[in-house]
Amino acid sequence: MYPATGTLRALVCPLLLGAVALALFGCGTAPSSSSSSSTDDPTETSASSTSSTSLPSPGSVIRLVPTDQAVPAGKLLEVTAYDPRGGVSEYFLLDPHARRGYREMASPCPTPGHDITIADNEGHREMDGVTLEVYPDPPAGQKSADYEAIMGEDYLGGQEATVTGSELYEGQETIVAETTLTVPEGPSTEISVNIDPATGLRVREKAALQSQVYVTERRILDATPDLLIKLDKDSIREMAAEFLKEREQKLYDLPYPARGFAEGTEDLSLLWILPGRYWTSVRLEYQSPATRGRPAVTVITYDLAADSKAAHLFTVSLEKAAPLTEEGSDLLRFRQGDTGVQVQSPAGTGLRMARELVVVGGPGSKWTRP
Repeated sequence: MYPATGTLRALVCPLLLGAVALALFGCGTAPSSSSSSSTDDPTETSASSTSSTSLPSPGSVIRLVPTDQAVPAGKLLEVTAYDPRGGVSEYFLLDPHARRGYREMASPCPTPGHDITIADNEGHREMDGVTLEVYPDPPAGQKSADYEAIMGEDYLGGQEATVTGSELYEGQETIVAETTLTVPEGPSTEISVNIDPATGLRVREKAALQSQVYVTERRILDATPDLLIKLDKDSIREMAAEFLKEREQKLYDLPYPARGFAEGTEDLSLLWILPGRYWTSVRLEYQSPATRGRPAVTVITYDLAADSKAAHLFTVSLEKAAPLTEEGSDLLRFRQGDTGVQVQSPAGTGLRMARELVVVGGPGSKWTRP
């Protein structure tokens, strides 16, 4: 059980495998150790028993062991799964012995942010990377995914691999081996691994799948206080608060005027700040006393100078705009200078709400969050 890359996780196995797994099924990658032989015969030995001066010879067969067994007691495991299109798709910080894990996954939507899950054998807590809303453990007695369910399975643990040589990886001499991963309902995938001969940890896995290359890297870390706090489910609210401060500052620093409401306007209060891709737009969602925790009115400001594709939606001024009423809500679009503004509110309130708008971000901002 171990994380895989976001895409691979869907495919096959844990963490890197996970990565491959991600691409195929969406399972976690599993860290594993390897065994090696110092002879030309395909005999099996434990990778953890090798040294930098007695690495297994090319052609030797080694057995990969579960990653859990490669992480010394008192140490943590860091796993980074890379998206084949660039960037990190998933990041994991794991305490295999205490069965606790932290997973940060890039949000699947254009909104900058990350979905975060902290899990142990008593359940998990999540933060939505888009809204920064934190979802607590379910009530006692209700089903909740635990550490093993979230981390997935180690498909490479116990599997044989053929040594192809050795190479320096991040300044460390590693065993290089190859194996074929076969999982239910998925294609066979060739996996190349770099193995730490001292611990058997697969420090790097690379898999080619459907013309894309998935890479997962692993490191053993000391259990420092700043890392251990990431494994505390209560800390996720503090993380969400810090991310919110970052969004508030970004809203204030925008190069274009973003519209919204002064706090208390018509009893509304700001609920979520949702940036668009590269912050060329920003969506502000407001709650009312009757919709506590859910949006009642939404305002989106588009920077038309940076996103000209949206310009065709905003062709008239507020004075000439007319709301489109559908399914109990008004949708009103208008242009102000080089920005387009969209307001969605309860039916019959669109024009009134639009007239209440003020600049709350970027040049001319007259509002700061209390």
